[in-house]
Amino acid sequence: MQKIRFIFGIRVVFSFFILFTNGYAAYGADTYSGRNNATINTAQNTSYLTGAEMQVIAEINKARTNPPRFAEQYLAEWAGKSSNARECYEKMKKMTPLEALIPSFALSQAAKDFADAAGRSGQVGSTGGDSSGLWTRIDKYGIWSGVVAESISYGYNDPLKIIAQLLVDSKTSCGGQQENILSTGNRFVGVGMAPHKTYRYMCVINFASDIKDR
Repeated sequence: MQKIRFIFGIRVVFSFFILFTNGYAAYGADTYSGRNNATINTAQNTSYLTGAEMQVIAEINKARTNPPRFAEQYLAEWAGKSSNARECYEKMKKMTPLEALIPSFALSQAAKDFADAAGRSGQVGSTGGDSSGLWTRIDKYGIWSGVVAESISYGYNDPLKIIAQLLVDSKTSCGGQQENILSTGNRFVGVGMAPHKTYRYMCVINFASDIKDR
């Protein structure tokens, strides 16, 4: 599925998984292996994200700025559970660092709107109850170009587990999940978390190559 915005080709990636588990309510300061917190915690001074949503972005940036260390510290336990998990673990062990993602108000508001509405209704999937798609939701808040993508998780409210499971998701293509989180083409990210009627927790993560708030 493609759409043209200005002179850019647009690719949208939708992915989600469903897990049943207890989440975690506390989100401490990021002290990832002594790295500069500001490098990872790019969302720490935002006013529109909760502490948990900020930490989701921090976990994404951990994975991006040091893929081998993230794999060794956080994905090793998953590696023996499925072929996709092993593939992701081995791939990240060989990756070179990427730039941290920049938080976006527009992407976050689009993610929050969808998480709130879908969570209340118990909906699963990327199409809104009003038949809206990712483009429509983001267009409401931002002007974007390049690539936009969306990942949705259900069942976890712990930021690290959300990102680790998306990376090693055994239910969908490993490469598709990694492309959202570890793409060199993505520069901006937005997060929305909400209670979910059926699966307790929902986290929507939106990505974009370039975006400006309306």
